[in-house]
Amino acid sequence: MTAMRDDDAALDFVEELGLLVESEGWMPRIAGRALGWLLLAAEPQCQADLCEALQASGGAISSATRLLISKGLVQKVTRPGDRRTYMKVPPNAWRVMEEDGLQTVRRYRGVADRARAALPKSNATGKANLARMSEYFGIVEDRMQAVLERLDTIE
Repeated sequence: MTAMRDDDAALDFVEELGLLVESEGWMPRIAGRALGWLLLAAEPQCQADLCEALQASGGAISSATRLLISKGLVQKVTRPGDRRTYMKVPPNAWRVMEEDGLQTVRRYRGVADRARAALPKSNATGKANLARMSEYFGIVEDRMQAVLERLDTIE
């Protein structure tokens, strides 16, 4: 862990990822920083490791790791004889992220399809706009499904 703390490139990555996820509105900066640290860590990290490395409070790290776990980007692991819980990025983290995105795309498409079906025929503009919305999300869904299929060949 100390070697990484002295590695400017590693620290820059951790900070840049934190800023990126925050600016995209995806998650708080500390969650991005924790994810960045865990991506670079050679070994799973416990909460105390993350607190020290990221110079953050236990509460902030706890909230960040809970969020990352809920998104499937981090998993808990244990070590025999050690009561602490450790965290690491699982090998399928990016697939899980894509699957989550696919579910979101399907929800958007479903909203458009239900609304289009419920609109009266007299609202031709609304129906046309919702048809385009559904078509767009259908294309995105197909692309995301193709990404998942491709990931299956390399994981």
